[in-house]
Amino acid sequence: MSERLAHAEPWDELEQLIDAGDAAALVALYHALSPRELARGISRLDDDRQGLFLTMLEPEIAADFVEELE
Repeated sequence: MSERLAHAEPWDELEQLIDAGDAAALVALYHALSPRELARGISRLDDDRQGLFLTMLEPEIAADFVEELE
């Protein structure tokens, strides 16, 4: 997915990419979202998708994300 979905909320995009198993697009979206958008999007995912999100990220990116969590 080279472009963000028009008028989609961040959690909708995250959910669709996770469900599609598109790790490359997920990483691209991760970098495109502001920290606030990312936090809001992740908080709206169910527990299973939150876990998949972390496993689909590259290990260094996942570690950085976890370090930024409050």
